[in-house]
Amino acid sequence: MTMGVANDPNFEFASLNPVIQEIRRERKVELACEGFRRDDIFRWAAADELIVGKIPVGAKIAQFQTFKFEDYLPEAAPDLSRQEKFDERVAALEADANGYVKIFKSTLNGGTEGFKFKVNRDYLLPIPPDQLTINPKMKQNPGWN
Repeated sequence: MTMGVANDPNFEFASLNPVIQEIRRERKVELACEGFRRDDIFRWAAADELIVGKIPVGAKIAQFQTFKFEDYLPEAAPDLSRQEKFDERVAALEADANGYVKIFKSTLNGGTEGFKFKVNRDYLLPIPPDQLTINPKMKQNPGWN
C-alpha cells in the first residue's frame, strides 16, 4: 500500500513515519473531545513528551471582554446586574502573552510549572482500595502505596 502522506517536521514526533504521523494526528483530532486522548498518549508511552511541563490555557480573553448580553438576549430590558457581574469576572481573569486565559493561575505552581507526570508510576492507574480489600492477594500498582 502506498500513501501520498508528506512528513511534517513540526509534528510532535517528527522522526516517525509520515503514515504513523497522520494516524496519530487524526486520532488526536478525533479523540480529544471524546475523552480518549489520554488513552492514546498512554498507549504510545508519550506522556513524558506530550504532557510534562505543558500549561493548558483557556479561550482568548478578548471574546469575553467584548461580550454584551443585550446583543444576544431577546428581552427588551436586559438585566444590567447580570452584565456587571459578568464584566467583573472577566476583569478578574488573567491572560498569557498570547491573550489566552490562564485557567490554572492558582495551581500548577502559579500556572508556570505545567503538568507533572511520573513515568515510573503514572502509566498505571491506582487500583481502587475496595478492590484491594476484596482480594487481599492483589497488590497496589507501583508508586501508588
